[in-house]
Amino acid sequence: MGTPLLGPGVGIPAVLALCAAAWSCAPGLALERDQPFRVPPGWAHAGRVDPGHPVQLTFALRQRGTVRLARLVEAVSDPRSPRYARPSACSLGLSFHRYVQGQRSLVRSPLPYTVLQSSRSTWTSFLEQYFHQADLAEFMQLFGSALPPHAGGPGGGGHQGHGKAGLEASLDVEYIMSTGANVSTWVFSNAGRHESQEPFLAWLLLLSNMSALPWVHSVSYGDDEDSLSYAYMERVNTEFMKAAARGLTILFASGDDGAGCRRVRSGNHTFRPSFPASSPYVTTVGGTSFKNPFLVTEEVTDYISGGGFSNVFPMPEYQASTPVVAGMVALINDRRLQRGLAPLGFLNPALYQLQKQGLGDAFYDVIQGCHLSCLDGTVQGQGFCATPAWDPVTGWGTPNFPRLLLALGPR
Repeated sequence: MGTPLLGPGVGIPAVLALCAAAWSCAPGLALERDQPFRVPPGWAHAGRVDPGHPVQLTFALRQRGTVRLARLVEAVSDPRSPRYARPSACSLGLSFHRYVQGQRSLVRSPLPYTVLQSSRSTWTSFLEQYFHQADLAEFMQLFGSALPPHAGGPGGGGHQGHGKAGLEASLDVEYIMSTGANVSTWVFSNAGRHESQEPFLAWLLLLSNMSALPWVHSVSYGDDEDSLSYAYMERVNTEFMKAAARGLTILFASGDDGAGCRRVRSGNHTFRPSFPASSPYVTTVGGTSFKNPFLVTEEVTDYISGGGFSNVFPMPEYQASTPVVAGMVALINDRRLQRGLAPLGFLNPALYQLQKQGLGDAFYDVIQGCHLSCLDGTVQGQGFCATPAWDPVTGWGTPNFPRLLLALGPR
């Protein structure tokens, strides 16, 4: 994969929403013995289980105040708002590992930087993915300007003591720490699964229950929207809104299947968006390739990079790359913190405002290439294609870090 890009990916298209359990349980809803029992679609009735057999159930209470929460997110995330960069009061501050002090220079940037103790980022792993500290140390020695490698966080997180290190986990920790050099890095390693997939809700509830968190979160995992229930995605989306209201930046990978493809009951094909990339409250990151794979030439669309529009969430009025961009955002946050400004928080409104403010040179526009989709007679394997300015596959383009730092950092 070539240079990272920022964009809507799929569908780019806690504080106020908590409610008491008693309010959500209306009287008279208990199932009486003489009431008919209907098996939900897709379920099979297996009879009565043994009384000693443990049954694990997952349920969620209806969240109140989500409309008010959405207004709060817009107010603290839109540069035009008087409340911009003033997230809801949830004090964030905790002791953590810090790299050696000193001046460093970024690749492709003449700007020196130092790092404050309040600046930190994190990456999140699922599906029994871990990393080896020895692998990280070797990678940082080769590509990380010999910065002392250390990733920590609640419970030490993420280390694999036996067997091989996970490919995704290793890539994520190595790229976020080498790009966001000198920024303290946390690891959230999430055990267990939700319906054989990533337990996104369990991870987000953990974040909502913590008062001290890194400002930037990088996640390189996702599921097909049609593999999850609408209620579950709405519940997860509410937690993303809470994170945005607190000023957290959450970046998700756009996926590795282009626009995706699935056959519906009518026999036709339809694109297959990825979630949580399709949530309107995360920033989705895809990737590009070089036109000549053996030379550093102009960038084109990476044919497997995800992109498109959600089948669940309405398109908002704004629309291995994820940890790289997360590292860049961590450095921009650090520059803002040094000047007494708040972290960026939810990025999407600010990214779209850059174009209206004439600061489009913060991105290199990608105008060539298409990503893949359904191999049928209608689209013949072609998904969305890159065009000048914004498009559904490359977003606004790839970050021009020095210009992006000037645009989003202190003026």
